[in-house]
Amino acid sequence: MKRIGMSILHLALAGLLATAAGCVYDQPKLPASLAEYDAMLHAGPRYPDLTILLLNRQRMMDDDCGEPQRVESLRLVHRLAGDEPGVRQDVRTLLCHPATPESLRQASLELTLATHTPFATTYAAFAANGYTFRQRDLHLIERLAADTSRQPFTRAQLVEKIRATLAAREHVHIAAPAPETDVLDPIPTRTASGPIDVFDDHLTTLTHADLWNIYLFQETLARPDVQRGLAAAVRDDRADTTSAWGGLIFYASQHADMVRYKTPAEEGRSDFRHAFNPKAVEAGRDALARFQFHFEKAHNTMRAGPTRADLADAAAFDAYGLILTTINDHALCAHYYTPQGAIVSLGVYTFAETKP
Repeated sequence: MKRIGMSILHLALAGLLATAAGCVYDQPKLPASLAEYDAMLHAGPRYPDLTILLLNRQRMMDDDCGEPQRVESLRLVHRLAGDEPGVRQDVRTLLCHPATPESLRQASLELTLATHTPFATTYAAFAANGYTFRQRDLHLIERLAADTSRQPFTRAQLVEKIRATLAAREHVHIAAPAPETDVLDPIPTRTASGPIDVFDDHLTTLTHADLWNIYLFQETLARPDVQRGLAAAVRDDRADTTSAWGGLIFYASQHADMVRYKTPAEEGRSDFRHAFNPKAVEAGRDALARFQFHFEKAHNTMRAGPTRADLADAAAFDAYGLILTTINDHALCAHYYTPQGAIVSLGVYTFAETKP
């Protein structure tokens, strides 16, 4: 009987929601703000909270609805649902999605900070280091907040640790973005001027999130299990001459890991540029960064770093990136880049297919 009753409720609700297309939510009139909800409670007769909740969840996610109205619905939904997982995911979606209006995103951030103590604590540590929230950093902040093994480094501590790691490594510095395709002869513009990928040269533009990304990626690339995986990727990617390999970097199990996403068939065949499929683009809103391999040949130094197209994509999708390029049969170089166009050499790392 309980199952049938819920089915009837959902059918009735579907009828209500159908009238709400195009952000017309007043047929029948339901509370769509905290003030209206409180007035309804004061008047006596009222709609079930579940009906109000579901309607306002739809309303706060509706791009056709006005921004102030969506903010009101967000606050009402949060009042009715509290810390319910479905609502937490809705708020998270609003924070992640680049098309979310600014006041709605700010309201979502305020609710997240008010209700999730670990996130608020980690966010406060970021803010104390001059950080301003960007939706692309939500994954990083959430994962760091959930990882109690991580010390909340200050900016000065991160800079010191990164510098020490960079100083201990060789580097393949670049003077310009990488060419889009393979080259046999040196390109004058790649060597004619000074390097553009020196860490200290970008410190004024690198945010606290950038520093954490760089620190985590250095840590990941130095792991023996990752180096063994990269050795296999070098072999397999080089054997695949019809597509370039790439994917996304996620924070899980207390470290950053690379997950490959295949190039969609409709993007055509290219061994030099990875095209991110729609699934990867969507997943990338909840990731640390994108990555691409320049593994076409062993001695591939002239292809080190991101291309101009990579930098344009980073700006367009508000995403960080990591390029790994083979420089000989047993080593690769790494370059990190930002949506603002900064490029940082992370140094040279060896890879080898050896048993642990």
